Amino acid sequence: MADFEPRSITANVCQPGDISVTPMPTGYEIRRALRISAQGAHWELITTASSAMSAGRHARELARNAGTRIWLDFGGSELIPMPDTT
Repeated sequence: MADFEPRSITANVCQPGDISVTPMPTGYEIRRALRISAQGAHWELITTASSAMSAGRHARELARNAGTRIWLDFGGSELIPMPDTT
């Protein structure tokens, strides 16, 4: 797993190291953005979670430790920033 330097986040776009939470029929996938290209983000699957609450908790811990953000991915081409409710 790659380490990412905490950074100042100013752009409202997904950056390498950011975390996504994606609903799936069997639960939620938690992924990390590896790189961003013209076709979108390339993701590394970190883990799966069975509930939205556990997915959110795990994603928040990962993002807090890495100094990155969390995105909700409902499919399509747009990611939605996950609200910070810590």
